Amino acid sequence: MNEVMTIDTTALANKDLRKHLNEIKKAVDTIGANRWKVADALRKIAENDEYKEDFKTDTALAEALGMKRQNFQKLVKASKYHAECKAVDEDGNVSLLLDGFSVSAVFEIIVIPIDEVSTYFDCMVGTELAITKESTCKEVRESVQTYKAWTDESAESSESDAESAETAESEESVESDTESAEKRGDEELVNAITRITDFLNHASREEVLEVKDFIEKHY
Repeated sequence: MNEVMTIDTTALANKDLRKHLNEIKKAVDTIGANRWKVADALRKIAENDEYKEDFKTDTALAEALGMKRQNFQKLVKASKYHAECKAVDEDGNVSLLLDGFSVSAVFEIIVIPIDEVSTYFDCMVGTELAITKESTCKEVRESVQTYKAWTDESAESSESDAESAETAESEESVESDTESAEKRGDEELVNAITRITDFLNHASREEVLEVKDFIEKHY
């Protein structure tokens, strides 16, 4: 990241890029405390395509800053996640859920969907896996991995229950269809017997004998 100090920002055409790179320069000297300033400045550069006029691609800018494009994008993503993880109290006051957490800690938490972060913290309250701003990256990682395992297991259980319900419903449908078919078959048989009985009751002896001969020849 120290390579950013070699970029002559006064020669850059994009004034917003110049402004945000200067912010990064100021933060580099105290990178531990100001890493969020770096990440936030990179996010603004990326979101507004400020790099295109002077560097064409974010890869070229990342190289000029002395970092890989993957790390550039990782910081951008962390900044966006950090800014969008919010909580609203009973009075309607909005606060950042991850305020005070380090960039490295957010790198671990980011695997949790934003709309689940509040649930994650609630689930961990009172357990040894509850994390704070002072938690180490290892502690945060173990806590997040445990939460993900819980939610994945719960999702699999719900999916299995849904599949079982669907199978039972399908079996009931097949059984119902079978019963309906059997019922229709019984009705058709009764109707056929009724028609035959009516015929025999009104047929002459010769007609009955003809039917008898027909049945013996063909059945």
